[in-house]
Amino acid sequence: MLAQVLRRTESDLGALLIRDENAGAGPFVAAGAPWFMTLFGRDSLLTAWMALPLDVGLSIGTLQRLARLQGRLIDPMTEEQPGRILHELRRGSGSGDSLGGVACYGSVDATPLSVMLLAESWRWGADGGSARSLLPAADAALAWADEYGDGDCFIEYQRATTCGPIHQGWKDSFDAINDAEGRLAEPTIALCDVQGYLCAALLGRAELAEAFGDPAAATRLRDRADTLRGKFLGLFREVLGSWRGRIEL
Repeated sequence: MLAQVLRRTESDLGALLIRDENAGAGPFVAAGAPWFMTLFGRDSLLTAWMALPLDVGLSIGTLQRLARLQGRLIDPMTEEQPGRILHELRRGSGSGDSLGGVACYGSVDATPLSVMLLAESWRWGADGGSARSLLPAADAALAWADEYGDGDCFIEYQRATTCGPIHQGWKDSFDAINDAEGRLAEPTIALCDVQGYLCAALLGRAELAEAFGDPAAATRLRDRADTLRGKFLGLFREVLGSWRGRIEL
């Protein structure tokens, strides 16, 4: 029975593979079939992560494809920003109407997740050349998190246009996020899980810096992670204390 489950799992995963048009590039994984048979930042990254025990090459191929499409410009219509990892790639006549362009960058978590996956791929045995070639994309992703936060270390989001999802975390329906009173939360929003992703991304990049002979960068990255962790825990305790007070009343 277990062998049958594994064979079916491998077959299903294989059905989601897409070959990059660039010669020599590895495959990447789509988010699902049929409508999501395309590259999604968050979904493709997490699927490749879960497949690491089977094939580390899938994660490298996914990271390479996302790095080639990484944000270079500031475009409010698609929410592209330098260093940002895309949310969704679409081709065809209707893509511009639904997303504002071929690529939509309206995801707040795909960018730190890409750095996390690179570090995890290294831990699972990715070759040094592939990992090293992706370091500039990882650094650009962390620079995006620093540049496009609001200066308090946290990654936040607020949709720039009427295209793309209102909410930019994994729960992205229009009513996905509520406040403590049950009301729909209004952006700008900083999701707790995304701050954890950023902390893990900083620590993972620090590990890579040490592996490739840059201890000074590793120290800076760990200091940045410690600062983020401290600010998050302080704010969380403050909010939790306020919430408990209302409940007791």
